[in-house]
Amino acid sequence: MSTTEKTFTIVGTAVNLDGNRTVRWGNSMTQRLGQLIRNKCTEIDLHEMPVGLTKLEGAKWYLENVDLNPDQEFTVQEKINDKKKQAKRTGTKKTIQENIEANVKENKETDPRVAEFINKTLETAETN
Repeated sequence: MSTTEKTFTIVGTAVNLDGNRTVRWGNSMTQRLGQLIRNKCTEIDLHEMPVGLTKLEGAKWYLENVDLNPDQEFTVQEKINDKKKQAKRTGTKKTIQENIEANVKENKETDPRVAEFINKTLETAETN
């Protein structure tokens, strides 16, 4: 698994053919715009960010730096919330995995209370 997240220099929103507004990322304005037009997207609003950012950072930048309409704000905020939850789950799993690997290397058994805590934490992270 990669230790770094992919970064993007383009962020924005577009309405799909089915009417759903989604957040879009890319690294080439020309390619991203062409793809959205080929897919018959409407209300395309793409912006170039000053530096490459992760999807979460890019969504936050878009929300803070572009004058968005209420529908765009709602869509972007929902995406930010989803990305935060995803990051939390990933961080929790990574920490747990690192602890398990350390215990295996040291031939330590996992305390049953710790195992129970790990399972509950993972279940909570997956439902939130």
